[in-house]
Amino acid sequence: MHFLYADASASSKSSVERLIHDAMIGDHTLFTRADEVERAWELVTPILDTQRRVLPYPAGSSGPEEAEALIAPSHWHLLK
Repeated sequence: MHFLYADASASSKSSVERLIHDAMIGDHTLFTRADEVERAWELVTPILDTQRRVLPYPAGSSGPEEAEALIAPSHWHLLK
């Protein structure tokens, strides 16, 4: 494989023009395969289907107290 960043960035084509050109010549480099898209949806759909309520917390705070349960028995802390 031969790649020069200067050659790639010096192109006068817009990103859309490049994408369309690549599709027309069959260059799949910038495209996601159908099986990859399907797998992504398999992973994300259960998360999207889970209806969780948003927990409010004061601005500037460390977040809602319920966040501690996410990593129990450990605790959140910030290094200063």
